[in-house]
Amino acid sequence: MSHLESREDQWLAINTAQEVIAAAEIAVIASGHLTCQFEKSRNLPLKQVAGQISRIRTPSAHALQQVICHKGYVLPQTPDELLIGATYMRERSGYSPDSQEHEQNLKTLKQYLPELGNKLGPDDVIDGRVGYRCVVPGRMPVAGLLPSGNTQNRLAISTAHASRGILSSGISAEIIADQICDTDSGYGRHAPVVNPVRFSR
Repeated sequence: MSHLESREDQWLAINTAQEVIAAAEIAVIASGHLTCQFEKSRNLPLKQVAGQISRIRTPSAHALQQVICHKGYVLPQTPDELLIGATYMRERSGYSPDSQEHEQNLKTLKQYLPELGNKLGPDDVIDGRVGYRCVVPGRMPVAGLLPSGNTQNRLAISTAHASRGILSSGISAEIIADQICDTDSGYGRHAPVVNPVRFSR
């Protein structure tokens, strides 16, 4: 998808070949760190922060049966593999895993779970993956209707969930649904603190 275009009473999703790939009266921009590619959200103070996770092979079968969260986290994958992460790098670019960030993940694991981390080293790293969080000043998400002057084809946004999207994205969806459908899920009291227009005041 290349951009959004408002035409008559609809939002059109346009691809790079300038073809319409979707059309609707209501659109929601929910594109993480790529949110700024859209004209309507370009003025928001969005920043991207890279995070790398590391897949680790343990020397022997581990007994971990659940996810453990600390400054980072540990996820059991198989009886002899763990997923650990994640780094927080503001000046990072690209998607290739970095050996120093693997070592940083291992160091964090040793700090918070020494009984597990002290058994692991750089040679136990299988591979990794890099992703990007979207953040704004104040660390609160950005969610709600964007001002458009048009009550027919409305545009909403849900972004800047940073490292807590698994919690905040669902609440943000309820806030947006309430605004669009004129309903009350009970989450409306949070709408002012995530309102996208708060940065233009």
